[in-house]
Amino acid sequence: LGTSNSSVGVYYNDSVYIIKNDIGSTLTPSFIAFTDDQKALIGDAARSQQFQNVTNTVFGVKRIIGRKFTEQEVQEDLKYFPYTIISDQDNNCVVEVMQNGQKRQYSPVQLSALLLEQLKQTAQDFLKQEITQAVITVPAYFNDAQRRATQEAAQIAKLNVLRIINEPTAACISFAYRNKQKLDFVMVYDLGGGTFDCSIVKVTDQAFDVIATQGNSHLGGEDVDNKLLNYFQQEIKKKTGQDVFMNYKAGRRLKAACEAAKKLLSDQHQIQLEIENLFDGVDYVLQLSRAKLEELIEPLIKQTLLHCDRCLADSKLSKQQLDVVLIGGQTKTPRVAYLVQEWLGKDLLKCKIPDEAVAFGATLQAQSLFNSNFKKFQLNDVCPLSLGIETSSHQMSVLIPRNSQIPCQKRQVFTTFAENQKSVTIKIYEGEKRLCKENHFLNQFELQLELNPRQRIEILYEIDVDGILTVTAKDEKHEKSISINSKSIGRLEKAVAGQSPSQFSLIRQFEQSLLQLYNEILEGAQENKQLIQAEINKQLEWVQQNLNSDDKVVQEQWNWFNNIKNQMMQ
Repeated sequence: LGTSNSSVGVYYNDSVYIIKNDIGSTLTPSFIAFTDDQKALIGDAARSQQFQNVTNTVFGVKRIIGRKFTEQEVQEDLKYFPYTIISDQDNNCVVEVMQNGQKRQYSPVQLSALLLEQLKQTAQDFLKQEITQAVITVPAYFNDAQRRATQEAAQIAKLNVLRIINEPTAACISFAYRNKQKLDFVMVYDLGGGTFDCSIVKVTDQAFDVIATQGNSHLGGEDVDNKLLNYFQQEIKKKTGQDVFMNYKAGRRLKAACEAAKKLLSDQHQIQLEIENLFDGVDYVLQLSRAKLEELIEPLIKQTLLHCDRCLADSKLSKQQLDVVLIGGQTKTPRVAYLVQEWLGKDLLKCKIPDEAVAFGATLQAQSLFNSNFKKFQLNDVCPLSLGIETSSHQMSVLIPRNSQIPCQKRQVFTTFAENQKSVTIKIYEGEKRLCKENHFLNQFELQLELNPRQRIEILYEIDVDGILTVTAKDEKHEKSISINSKSIGRLEKAVAGQSPSQFSLIRQFEQSLLQLYNEILEGAQENKQLIQAEINKQLEWVQQNLNSDDKVVQEQWNWFNNIKNQMMQ
């Protein structure tokens, strides 16, 4: 599920197939278009009509999924998106479009689900059978909110996620499978359409152990295109006085030309592209040399090398111990390979079809999990960001340091700030800064306490193999505890934007009802607050395990829960 393009693979007849879509390409553009019809256009069909339907053609959703509207990276991107992005009441990003003559709103999770449904259909057409399970990849540097948002998208697309794996790890699996040479430590340099990851993996015959990872989930080919777009916007303004950013259609056509120019300059040293009627009857000839392109984008490439330096330092290895493989579409730019090789000081490993490496590795992982007869290999990934709790001084107390191998858990005991506290609020953060306000806030919950002198609170952090966090707080003396699971609580989808609950399957309606009730309880003063929250957690786990249950089973469970809930709330 990529920023620019997405791919799907299956293991069939003892081979990995990266499946071609209906126009014969293994890459499906991550574009969604809304028109006067009820059904959205996905992929090539959406991209091909973008200039006639600029404000209702959505792309680059991966750059905003799991992010808050006020985040700096989102605000910086707004001028490059011709469609409208607004904030909902919880500061989540919402895309606003016109569909069938009506204004509609979609969350990034919903839009990603539409892309996944298209990929799922492509695979089903190839295999001639229904698909219900998948391995899904994410950037290694995706945070908790971005990971669970991706998982939510898969669930909406009616896919049971066997595992979420990091893109560089998937690429390393692919490279090791395709190339039989002996490998020890491989650095995967992954520069894609919207994200950059750098991971160092120890490779053995039976295992892939990630030692360290670094990256930026908001740095990729889109940023290269935007550098070019800004350059030509200034050039056009000097010549004509016109600002292409004030004209959505002109801006989108110029950006498409910049993307085309960048690709052509991978094989040529000078290109010239004519854009007819860019605006107000004005034609524009875009001229660009490879030298100018390299000058514009070199600062971005050097940013990636800083991440490589940090990753290397975390791994405690030397460059001489590493082999480096490049993946991701943006690594086709010759200057990227040149600078990475100069950084390493020796030749790079060659990757066959870098655009497909991630999907290829994910397919092998799916086969390994699904088929007991397939060669098993162990995949040991790491937590990319430190996870911790806010202390009374507003500093971050780290429980799980970055690059800790997952799954993992860590317990720590804290003492309440004052005597006779009625409750304690647990605030969960991720990041590397000392002050919590400079890190990324994940969630919070409240543990009710007995009136006693200062009390000891045990905090348990657990991360599963998908990188999803669960936090439990327990009053040691009175054995009271409460848990919050980021797969279930605090989702971006409290209510799915743009659709009423009646438009979902019954199990999705049940889930939304549970999430809404949880948030009402969290904000209220209910007497049995913790008991009800614990029961909601159980029901949400039941939902995850029964996504394909028929409506009769779901309705029975819902009725049973309502009876229990009513008894608790009396």
